Amino acid sequence: MNIHSILDFTRFLNSFRAIKRVIFTIGDGGPENDSEHSYQLAMMAWY
Repeated sequence: MNIHSILDFTRFLNSFRAIKRVIFTIGDGGPENDSEHSYQLAMMAWY
């Protein structure tokens, strides 16, 4: 991997923050954004 592909991937990951999901989280009742959802899935897969 070179630095340009790493930066491109980072930009791609940052674009997930703008996506709003229609799923509401338990507890605070607010909408969960796509980056929060993706992070949780990644941590569950890693575990």
